[in-house]
Amino acid sequence: MSAVKKGNDYRDTIARILAAASYRNVEIEKRLGGYKKVDVYYERFEYGSLVRYAIEAKNYEKPLTKAYIASNIFSEYSVLLNNKEVDKVIIIAPLDVSPDTRKYIIGCGFMFMTLEQFRSHIMNFLTYLEGLCTGYKEGGLDKYYMPLYFGENQSLKERLLSWISEENARPIAILAGYGMGKTSFSKHFACALAEEFLENNRGRIPIYIRLGEISDEQSLEGLLAKSLISSNAVQNYTFELFMELNRSGQFCILLDGFDEMKHAMTWDQFRHNVKELNRLVEKRSKVILLGRPSAFISDSEQALILRGVRPLDEKEVRAFEWSIYDRIELNFFTREASIEFMGKYIRHLVTDSGIDCNMPLEEFISKRIIEIKALDFSEIILRPVQAKMLAEIASEPSQQLESYSRYGLYKHFMDCIIEREMFKKSRRIFSSDTRRNFVRELAWWMWCDGGGSGLALSEIPRSLIDKCRDGKNIDREAALRDLVSGSVLETKMADKFYFPHRSYQEFLVSEYIIGLTPDLGAIERVKGAINGEIKDFVMESGNKNAFNALYEIVPEYKGTLSLQFIELLAWAAPNDISAKDISSEWHLIVGFYQRLAEFGPDEAGEFILEILKVTETREIVLTALLCLCMSILYSERKNTKLGMTLATVILKSALPVIEKIVNAKKKSPIAMQAGIGGAWHEIVLRAFAVNDFSYGLNLDVNVNEVFESIKASLSLKLRVSGVPDFEPFNYIVTLQGLSTTEEDLSMNNKGGVVAKYFRDYHRNQKMIPVTVMRKPADRKLPGWAR
Repeated sequence: MSAVKKGNDYRDTIARILAAASYRNVEIEKRLGGYKKVDVYYERFEYGSLVRYAIEAKNYEKPLTKAYIASNIFSEYSVLLNNKEVDKVIIIAPLDVSPDTRKYIIGCGFMFMTLEQFRSHIMNFLTYLEGLCTGYKEGGLDKYYMPLYFGENQSLKERLLSWISEENARPIAILAGYGMGKTSFSKHFACALAEEFLENNRGRIPIYIRLGEISDEQSLEGLLAKSLISSNAVQNYTFELFMELNRSGQFCILLDGFDEMKHAMTWDQFRHNVKELNRLVEKRSKVILLGRPSAFISDSEQALILRGVRPLDEKEVRAFEWSIYDRIELNFFTREASIEFMGKYIRHLVTDSGIDCNMPLEEFISKRIIEIKALDFSEIILRPVQAKMLAEIASEPSQQLESYSRYGLYKHFMDCIIEREMFKKSRRIFSSDTRRNFVRELAWWMWCDGGGSGLALSEIPRSLIDKCRDGKNIDREAALRDLVSGSVLETKMADKFYFPHRSYQEFLVSEYIIGLTPDLGAIERVKGAINGEIKDFVMESGNKNAFNALYEIVPEYKGTLSLQFIELLAWAAPNDISAKDISSEWHLIVGFYQRLAEFGPDEAGEFILEILKVTETREIVLTALLCLCMSILYSERKNTKLGMTLATVILKSALPVIEKIVNAKKKSPIAMQAGIGGAWHEIVLRAFAVNDFSYGLNLDVNVNEVFESIKASLSLKLRVSGVPDFEPFNYIVTLQGLSTTEEDLSMNNKGGVVAKYFRDYHRNQKMIPVTVMRKPADRKLPGWAR
């Protein structure tokens, strides 16, 4: 560009600013006194009198000198002043002059301003800039602010400072989920720019606008007016002048919270609002848009708003009426940064609130940081807002951090997050309870039916959204956008949403389960949904109501229950379950796990022995032996008393079949009864082996085989999933030892039959499995079946 063209553009910029400010008779190259063309002429009323101004615009790359002004400006303009052709003369140039030169200019009766100073003179931002600095320091943010980074550990602040100095750079969109520090950064950056301008009277003037606080303004004119002149912060403001100053590169505009611009926005409303904001995007302007990517409920929405493209036949075409933003996605804190931040924040809270730590402050902070690290919340506190919440608890000396359960802390986090949303004007269309219920039910649906932790919003059941809309005249899509963007849901690709951490979803699932109506349907829904984390959350809640009620009705249930579900029933069941009160297999299993959790495997085994003394019901006996096997396999010292009882009960129960086998003709095939009638003998066949006959009968009992055999026998009615794989364990029992436990197995009774069976028939190839067919009581069989 030629020097003349640059000079003319500089002059025209000044003239446009004056015209936008509604000054009178703005002209360029106006001839005065018949001989001098002044670069810009304008008039304004000051204290009731008309004042005429002449401007000499010099777009020079070096500061003007005293000598240059004396030889090239003074003589002609001093004549204009002396002849009353103008009242005031202003020299405007890009760079400030030296103090000596400024003194000379004033002595000539002229004024000097840089273009930035002139703009500021036309529209006065002094009070506004001071307010930005005060706003950053209110609440102590300047004491605990932590720098933010993106990409490969790039400083966000340094990137934006570099971007401000770039010519024709695109606007920037800073994207991050809830509580990532977007607003804190905006305040910090606006203050930094404001301090630079106030100190040096140069640089870009920061314009910081919280979109959520003025959500009822849907035009750019209204939004700027409400932000800049509602408290008389900006003097001489007009929309036209502001836009002209923006076009000329005066501002750096931060638009914080594009996801909060309106109550429950439809796509048309959202698009309209962003299009209004895009009026600020000019060739020399600097616009930063900040918000949650979850405001976009599809990839095509984000593509249009941020990349200015529309989908067409699986391709993209440029939508030229839309701006293209350079996207920046914020990183989480590193573990070290989160710890440093919490230390800073605790220091600020203790100092600002005058808290008595009963020890030196730095010692207190170090002690608290050690306690925080011990909580093992390293992943959760990488999000600034959650690190802040934990630090708030830690700042109070009376709080014992180790006394807080994970459930309690997560509940605190979730309550604070929802409460934080409710402070935003645009979020008040739905109550905090509605928002909490929505995210809880969505977490449950995603956990059970939605394919894990991620989903497209189009997959969310309408019933979840409509439940929130009940009684409100809100479009379904608008309600969904508001509920999602105001929740803890995150998105990287706009078509896929997820919980920021799996533990958040597990916590919400546990809350949902705790609030279920207890019935057989609830058992069916919940039994497969519980994992170890969810189980721990439920237990840490201390709310036993739901599972206590489920314990009462579980005897009616037939099917499979997970070990975690049974452990929750055991946790919630009455503590005084006695052997004589056991009347169902499920209550037996629950009572066993209750004692296992509280007292260990040996005590749990003793509970089973008590049950075996008072019941002869086959299913309960089998279930008791199943639990007895687990007592033995869980126990490190392998209780011999339990093992002896296990073998005794099995052999005694199998005696009727054993006697039939021994009494059969030696050369005839032996019908080995299968199914229910032969279950006990089948366990003997699978799990018992002859170890030695030299000094009486010694039997090797395979506990794992007993366990698997009983599981198979019970599988049609009840089954427990998730039981760990046990290490193989065998033990030896003698016939003499068995007889001391059960008189029927003594040699004087049936002991001889048992010995003969194991010596001559056990695992004999002549045994042929058969199925017992029972004749129906009230039905005649056809002839071919008799």
